[in-house]
Amino acid sequence: MRKSILIVLLLMGAAVLFAAKAATLEGLKRPFFIKTDDSRFYITDGPTVSIYSLKDYSLINKFGKEGEGPQEFKLDNRNARGVMIALTEDKIVVNSVGRVSFFTKDGKYLGEKQTGGSGTRFQPVGDGKYVGEGFGVENNLNYSLRHLYDPDFKRGIELYKRESFFQPGGALNAFYFFSPIVEVYREKIFINGVDNQVYVFDNTGKKLYTITFEHEKLKITDEYKERVREWHKTYPEMKRFYDLIKDRLTFPGYFPGIRMFNVADNKVYIVTYKKKEDNSELVILDIKGNPLKRVFVPFAERDLRTFAPYTIKNDKLYQLVETDDNEAWELHITDISFLSKSNPLQ
Repeated sequence: MRKSILIVLLLMGAAVLFAAKAATLEGLKRPFFIKTDDSRFYITDGPTVSIYSLKDYSLINKFGKEGEGPQEFKLDNRNARGVMIALTEDKIVVNSVGRVSFFTKDGKYLGEKQTGGSGTRFQPVGDGKYVGEGFGVENNLNYSLRHLYDPDFKRGIELYKRESFFQPGGALNAFYFFSPIVEVYREKIFINGVDNQVYVFDNTGKKLYTITFEHEKLKITDEYKERVREWHKTYPEMKRFYDLIKDRLTFPGYFPGIRMFNVADNKVYIVTYKKKEDNSELVILDIKGNPLKRVFVPFAERDLRTFAPYTIKNDKLYQLVETDDNEAWELHITDISFLSKSNPLQ
């Protein structure tokens, strides 16, 4: 009897470790982005950046407002919900329209650099270089580009090119709406391709290797297609274009293998479109792409196509979840290392 009670208590304790609300974060309106290091987490919400302690979830500092002066940020149409940040060992790098601003990890302003129209969403990759997003036109087709940039944000080596969602006439691939994902980890650049591969480069632009992701092919249903069309009709940044694209949306036969991915802890974490109840499949590979395990994780979704802001660090999923009454945001933490394998990866 005592043994049974002990087992129950242990399981209850483990459940708390797996996934739990850690804190209610006051003052957030529509958080856009979250990143974490070993002692703090950083949230963007519109033009502001908030710094919190991972120890007790207290607010350490908050900076930024909308504008074009020093320590002010101008949002672009794609990032209307918030600025994008990147972290280095000792700095916060904040992207806004036409420039990159630098702050200490405590939020002290260090300066800024103008980027012009050469690119956006810059992430430092070592030796003063950056990887960033850009756009180009070739043979009347629009392309989404990923380049290396020098310390003055001059465009250098092209790393990746893909047809973009918006094209002049013709069909629009519904799964090209989201740009290729770029992750920087230990001065290496990881970019996902439409062929369900992840390409890995060093900070000189040299391609190091390719991760080929084996995944279960999931057929796209007519019901899902209708839900996507409705999403385009109502999504704030897309609904004004709906009449122009509604008859041009096309879908592949199957979902892409990669929905989202992150690189941390010397691992690659790939979220797929496969679901189990309300949980999404998370495939974990080592840094070279060798399979480790496959688990189902309680990712909260912001809407049909996007997750609520999340990041992964130290084998934990950190995610911002809106309360049922839509009056506050909570930080939820899931300990991935405690989750059981759904299927051993061979």
